[in-house]
Amino acid sequence: MVLANAVPGRLRVRSHTLRHRRFAEKIEAEVRATPGVNDVRLNRAASSLVVLYDPDQVGMEALEERLEALCMERQKRVARQRKGLERQVNLASKVGMGATLAGVVGTAYLGRKKTHEQLGWAFLGLAAYHILRNRATLLR
Repeated sequence: MVLANAVPGRLRVRSHTLRHRRFAEKIEAEVRATPGVNDVRLNRAASSLVVLYDPDQVGMEALEERLEALCMERQKRVARQRKGLERQVNLASKVGMGATLAGVVGTAYLGRKKTHEQLGWAFLGLAAYHILRNRATLLR
């Protein structure tokens, strides 16, 4: 969140999270319910929120902290979801490596050269992905 403009009684913030309709409407409603806030104008296209407030009832710093906390809440939730997806992809690559390696050994034993070669390439691709994904810890 970026404080774009602030004068006593008026505050404008910009945040890319305000482009998301449901989230932006939630923030708008929560800010509107804050004591001392007179009006809230949301411009999702510009990722902007303007808050008109009574400086005698609510301080600029308190309002700014509240807005930042609301915006950070969504960013943390998105980061958790992304991390969950990354774990699933990482697990899938590990399982894929194990399955293709077993297939490589099995097809070599059975003498199926074409399938052996295809599974070998698949294993190498999954192993390369795994090494690139974890290069910080694997390639020290």
